[in-house]
Amino acid sequence: NPDGTFRDKADHIQQISDYGFDLGGPIIKDKLWFYGSWGKQDIRLVRLVGTTDSTQLTSYNAKLNWQATSNTMVSAFFFDGIKAKTGRSPGSGLNEPDSFLWDQANAYEENRPQGLWKLEVSQTFSPNFFVSAKAAYYNTGFGLISRNPDQSYTYDYVAGQTVGNYYDYFPVRPQKTLDTAANYFTQGLGGSHELKFGFGYREVTTSTNYHWTGNQLVGYINSTTDQEARLYREGGPGAEGKYLNLYAGDVFTKDRLSINLGVRWDWQRARNTPASAPAN
Repeated sequence: NPDGTFRDKADHIQQISDYGFDLGGPIIKDKLWFYGSWGKQDIRLVRLVGTTDSTQLTSYNAKLNWQATSNTMVSAFFFDGIKAKTGRSPGSGLNEPDSFLWDQANAYEENRPQGLWKLEVSQTFSPNFFVSAKAAYYNTGFGLISRNPDQSYTYDYVAGQTVGNYYDYFPVRPQKTLDTAANYFTQGLGGSHELKFGFGYREVTTSTNYHWTGNQLVGYINSTTDQEARLYREGGPGAEGKYLNLYAGDVFTKDRLSINLGVRWDWQRARNTPASAPAN
């Protein structure tokens, strides 16, 4: 402050810690290798009004490489990043009491493994021909959770603060990916050819659930003479996107000449998926 004193409740960082470990090495000499890691960040903040914000970021990584034959390499990978946040601000722009804040956690597609799972197989058919195929599934999403689902909330612009408990928000966004790429090297027309061809497919779905707390009425006190209530109902919208591509090309080199020719086809489709919501 200008008079030399300090504010004891100003926004400030209370703690930052970061720790973890990794481990890797051969399981079978020249055949099978593994690598794994675990890490955690712990970040704690205190706001001007005295409420706390605690964020914990935990990550898991694991990889396995298998030299199945002299020409075949198999690689498996797993990752999951977990964000747990206690006291997240909904960003109303007003002073928010502790009861109005969100708690955040990961959310996943039900009855499916959580996190990112990827499998890759690389095959060398000859010194001139190489193919790589990858498939992945990523089960990801998050939830913003109110601290009391039985109490509704109000924006009080006269007092400059919020009252009550904010709504719940749960988006889940799994993704599926398949990708194949091939390279073939040959000579012709007095130069070198690097032929490339392959395809890719990706499917992304989103399902989101909104739940307004209490009686699903939201109050707005805009002034002493301007007050209103807005009526909401639960929602569960969903969407799905599918993407497919095919491509082929040739990089021709001769002396100082380089020509890159190719063709690619893309197909995309998106739609809203069926959803239902209970009555207010």
